[in-house]
Amino acid sequence: MNADKSIMSAKDANTFKKLAKCYENKQFRNGLRFAKMILANPKCVNHAETIAYKAMCLSGIGRNEEALEVVKTAIKSDLRCCLAWRAYGLVVRSERKYEEAVKCFRNALKIDKDNLDNWRDLSVLQIQLRDLESLKESRQAICQLKPGLRASWAGLAMSYHLTGDFDMARDILNNFTQRQGQVDREVMGQFMKHILNKKISYDYEHSELLLYENMVIR
Repeated sequence: MNADKSIMSAKDANTFKKLAKCYENKQFRNGLRFAKMILANPKCVNHAETIAYKAMCLSGIGRNEEALEVVKTAIKSDLRCCLAWRAYGLVVRSERKYEEAVKCFRNALKIDKDNLDNWRDLSVLQIQLRDLESLKESRQAICQLKPGLRASWAGLAMSYHLTGDFDMARDILNNFTQRQGQVDREVMGQFMKHILNKKISYDYEHSELLLYENMVIR
């Protein structure tokens, strides 16, 4: 997420980038320090994204009750803030309130339907709640956003597998493995050896996918 340049000075916008990086690197206490610096500016006191990051950092150090109050403030500050709804979902998920978390992630996706992280988190919750029909919707969206990733196709196939639609799961896997077969894996292995100075088995993940495909066929 990018800071709102219309209300932030260049200094605050730079601090916001540091805040986001601290959260990504799980440096939650440093993140809280940066959030405090931004929110100290009267012009940014209601900046929803900064408040959302503050809530996620509080949750990261185990202060969930405080995080919940803070994230509600973020939502009140801007109902259309995708990050605020994501933060709300993460906080309530940490308290195992999975159904409430699902609603939060869905609200976030209404604002930004191409947010891959929200789709992934939503799909995990749907598995936990055994909402398998909705899981297919989520895995389809992930596959559309990242069609080049093997995990996207495996996840989509799994969503059909779990609902008992083995034919569709097999067709998805077969379609993807056929396209993977066009890759010269020996050349790819040599390339990896040259770059990483060690031999990497390119075939490993491909063979795992083939093994899963055979399980579905069986």
